[in-house]
Amino acid sequence: MKVTLPRSSYHSLHLVIGTLVLLLCAEAAHGQQTNNGAVDIGPRNPGNAAAGTSPCNFFATPAKFPNTIPNCTDLDQPPSQPPQPAAGGAGNVAGAGTGNPLSGLWVQSINVFETVASVQGNAPSVNGGTEGIIGLGPAFNSNSCVSCHQAPVVGGSSGGIVSITPSNGTQISYTMPLSFTTNPELQAMSDDNNNFNTNPQFPSQFNPNGPPFTDVQPDGPSLEVRLVNGGGTGGFVVPQFGVAELFTIEGRTDAPGCTIPQFNFQGLGNNSISFRIPTPTFGLGLVEATPDQTLVNNLAINNPATAAAAAALGISGTFNRSGNDGTITRFGWKAQNKSLLIFAGEASNVEMGVTNELFPNEKTTLTATSPACPLTTSPIGNQPEDEILPATFASGTAAANIASIISSNAENNAVFMRMNAAPSQCDAVTLLTSDSYGTPGPAQCPPFSDAVTAPVIAGQILFTNNSQTGCALCHSPTLVSGLSQNAALSNQPFHPYSDFAIHDMGPTTNGLADGIIQGGATSEFFRTAPLWGLGQRIFFLHDGRAHDLATAVPPKSLVVAPQTMGSFMVSSSVGP
Repeated sequence: MKVTLPRSSYHSLHLVIGTLVLLLCAEAAHGQQTNNGAVDIGPRNPGNAAAGTSPCNFFATPAKFPNTIPNCTDLDQPPSQPPQPAAGGAGNVAGAGTGNPLSGLWVQSINVFETVASVQGNAPSVNGGTEGIIGLGPAFNSNSCVSCHQAPVVGGSSGGIVSITPSNGTQISYTMPLSFTTNPELQAMSDDNNNFNTNPQFPSQFNPNGPPFTDVQPDGPSLEVRLVNGGGTGGFVVPQFGVAELFTIEGRTDAPGCTIPQFNFQGLGNNSISFRIPTPTFGLGLVEATPDQTLVNNLAINNPATAAAAAALGISGTFNRSGNDGTITRFGWKAQNKSLLIFAGEASNVEMGVTNELFPNEKTTLTATSPACPLTTSPIGNQPEDEILPATFASGTAAANIASIISSNAENNAVFMRMNAAPSQCDAVTLLTSDSYGTPGPAQCPPFSDAVTAPVIAGQILFTNNSQTGCALCHSPTLVSGLSQNAALSNQPFHPYSDFAIHDMGPTTNGLADGIIQGGATSEFFRTAPLWGLGQRIFFLHDGRAHDLATAVPPKSLVVAPQTMGSFMVSSSVGP
């Protein structure tokens, strides 16, 4: 089935100023067109081969999970070309060729990021080998990191298939990545011959303008479900604002005796849930390395150069902060996570059910009605299941000198995210003809050109004109990281198109309010979504409600030169 999503306007003026405004138009051969002339030209071609030398070619040391298939797959995207800002390109390691001390570990960590988890760490993989990560479940959304972070390359956002109808009325289908076949969550649902799980049936979202997903769609995004009021019974009780996982391990051959029914979403009633889709992980090491004071000084309302314009448009913003030390948190849809290590540990526990050194205890508990879930025999009953020097570590061997093997899976995944290169800026208008969507081979990344891409450059100028659009008041084009012992992250200018602050995105009537509170981010507050890499995504906003940019932004946002702004966004801030 193809994804069909509503066209309603759901942003407040804050979101008009601070979101996808520029992405929506170009003088293009195809794209979704609104009645004001704004056009989404569609995502850029990700290719089906590495743009350079695949990082996997440098995989010379033993892998932590040598029996997994594939051992390493990474179709890296091209780096940027002058005069565009320097960027390594999605799927590459940050600071390639600069003696980056974590380059080797980053390559090794791809193996961990792609390895499938099973209950006992030895279930046979459908592709050959074994599903090597120990500790899946008892409840889970999927069974590997890459299953949710795959588009356009490993470490990205959710894959899927969408259709866009351009102004000429011909529907165009986009598959991202090109190898996508079906929603990986549905594959994980029935893995290991599990016929107990079924596709969940969802009630309506808290926000009536959210996507009308009634289940996990085969062509749709990977989903996480948060509960506005909590719920559940027995050993599967979810607190208010928490995540209710989609599936359980009951019925798997590697979970004998386990009885734990799936969560009963229909029993929650209407307007009780909020969806989340995966955020991409490119360039996050630069974000993590940026000092708090840099972010505070950059906030438009605090910056003398932008304060008047921000005040005139009603833009303020604040930061979500850690309840422990008071410092700025910056990862996740509501900027709820402090560091990439915490982000990795939380995802491992919440999405796969694998306990680790940051989240060492199972979410579900043993009850009379759910015996042997979680299992209580070693190593699958260990608390945590994932830790440094794991039980499978072969001491006294060469493995003792390999950082990836002796490190926890969560640490591997944190390094993978930290050292992922930033997305590049590429001219999308030229690529419409020179590298059309679906063209086999490596993706291309030409720079902006005055002669060829005047709409792109005009859109770039307009985006940063605070008196005309105000977009850059929230989507900051440039930040600079602080000092780091890793030169690839130290004092580096980068271009996320985000201030990493949280802003009021409006109520349920015409905004994004989702009924979820995370730290200081209440229902109506969301982090300014970074726009880099957006030109190769197909689902937009926190719940995936929009699948083209002409419907992701309300019409009132497009009154200023709609025929130039989108050309820039698909090309520049939004493309690896």
